[in-house]
Amino acid sequence: MKRFFVVVMMCLALMMGVTSCKKGEKLPPASEKGTISIEKFEGFEHGKGLAGDLLLSVSNGLGSNVKLTRGEISLNYGDSKICALELTGEVDVPKRVVSSVRVPVALNLSSPIVAYGIWSKILRGEIEKITVTIDADAKGGIFNKHIREENIPLREVLQKMGISLDAIKALVK
Repeated sequence: MKRFFVVVMMCLALMMGVTSCKKGEKLPPASEKGTISIEKFEGFEHGKGLAGDLLLSVSNGLGSNVKLTRGEISLNYGDSKICALELTGEVDVPKRVVSSVRVPVALNLSSPIVAYGIWSKILRGEIEKITVTIDADAKGGIFNKHIREENIPLREVLQKMGISLDAIKALVK
């Protein structure tokens, strides 16, 4: 189960976007690079149960610090939520810099048996009915932003990130 937890967390973290900035690199003004993205997955520190900290390199090209106050990324099969990676604490991302960020998360499973069955489908390449939903709230300066993207096909997420099913299979060997 621990291996399943780590792989799901890595895949969900990686799906959010990868670019090519270096840690500590100053970014141009927000007008030139006004986005926030995950640069790379740096690691995972396992906590109690199905909780832990994702260690990510994150770039913030905005003109203000951003605080992620709530977040959930869920893996769905058809109309059913199989598991959700939930933010368990607030995350601060400094403005106009690439920095390491510790993201406290917990994995919630609707049913460990169902999650294992879905994991088996992923390993067999049967991902047509599997989707991802992102639901989060962030605060930047005086502005609050609700982010919601529903039912993104897992195949599309993996392709966008350049992650093959073979690479996922290799993570669990």
